[in-house]
Amino acid sequence: EKVAITESHLLPKQRRLHALEPEKPHEEVVAEGQSEPAPQATETQEPRLVLTQEAVNTLITKWTAESGVRSLERRLAQICRWATLRLQGLDVPGGAASNHTPEREAALSSCGPDSHGVVTVDAHHLPDIIGAE
Repeated sequence: EKVAITESHLLPKQRRLHALEPEKPHEEVVAEGQSEPAPQATETQEPRLVLTQEAVNTLITKWTAESGVRSLERRLAQICRWATLRLQGLDVPGGAASNHTPEREAALSSCGPDSHGVVTVDAHHLPDIIGAE
C-alpha cells in the first residue's frame, strides 16, 4: 500500500513543492460575457527527479518502520531537497555529510543530472543521500 501511496500522492506532491515537477494546470473560470481564453499548448514535461522502483521499495522497507506514511513523506522531502541542490550545482551534504569521500562522490555522480536535467535515484544511492538506516 505504501508503494501505491508514494507513487500516486507523496512523491508527486514533494516534487511539486520542491519545483522538481511541473505544476498541475488550473482550470480558468471565464466570466460571463468574455470570450474563452485561447487554449495553451500543453507541454508534457517529465519530473526532474526520478526514483526507481527499487529505490522506493528500499526506502519503505529500510527507512520507514512505522505503519503510517509521515516519516516516509519526510524522507521523500529530504531526497527532493538533495535533488534540488544537486540540480543547482551546489555542494550537497547528504546523509554522510561529514564524509565527502571520493567513493561517495563517485557513487552519487551516477545520479545525474543527465542531459535533460533529470536526477535519477536508485536504491544504492539512498545511504549517501539519507544516511544510515
